[in-house]
Parts: sequence; structure tokens; C-alpha cells
Amino acid sequence: MSIPWSLIGSGLKFAFGGIVDAIKQKRVIDQRETAADHNLQLAITQAKIAKAQKDGEWEVEAVKNSGWKDEAMFVIVMAPLVMCFIPGLAPYVWQGFKALDNALPDWWRWMVMATVGVSYGLKPFTKLKNLGKSK
Repeated sequence: MSIPWSLIGSGLKFAFGGIVDAIKQKRVIDQRETAADHNLQLAITQAKIAKAQKDGEWEVEAVKNSGWKDEAMFVIVMAPLVMCFIPGLAPYVWQGFKALDNALPDWWRWMVMATVGVSYGLKPFTKLKNLGKSK
């Protein structure tokens, strides 16, 4: 009796063909998932780069827009510090800050801080500046 090798080969091919196809499909799925992960990481990196470029442009624009008001604000803010080192002026600085501490309401202090922050381009305060503007 002769062994029907072609029949056995066909049977083995039929039996293991599904397993081979499943392995091939799994490999294709894994490759697609890897490509999707790569594309996601690429998109995240590109978004970070775009944000960094935008922040850099914003800071350059803030420097371009600085003018005499910023210089005046700097002198006003630094004057009390310098006055403390000049003999005879320190008591006036102390009295001035004491008077401000007792006289100014909190909302005025916040307004002054916001004005200085916007003038120097501190980002949290620039949002306050743009509240009334439509985008």
C-alpha cells in the first residue's frame, strides 16, 4: 500500500495553514500598531516644537514692543531699593511703604501687580490684558 503523500501534504497544509495565516495577521497588526505609535510620538514632538517656536516668537515680540514705559516702570520699582542705601532716605521709604500697606485696598495692589506684570510681559498677566479682546 502506498502512502498518499499528496493527501497528507494537503491535510497538513489545511490544518496548519490557519495557524500560519493567524501568525501573519498578528505580525501585520503589530506593524500597524508600531507605525501608529510612531506617528503619535511624531505628532506630539511636532506640537512641542511648534509651541516652543511660538513662545520664542512671543518673547521676541515682547522685547520689540518694550519702550520708555518699561524703563520708567523699572526706575520706579527700583527707586525704593536704591533709596534704602542712601543715608537719610531709608526712613522715608519705610514710611511710604507703611502708608501704602495701611491705605491701599487689595484690589489696588492686584491692579498694580497686573500692570507691572503686563508691562514686563509676564505671560500669566498678559492673559488679563487680552480678556476684553476678541480672538
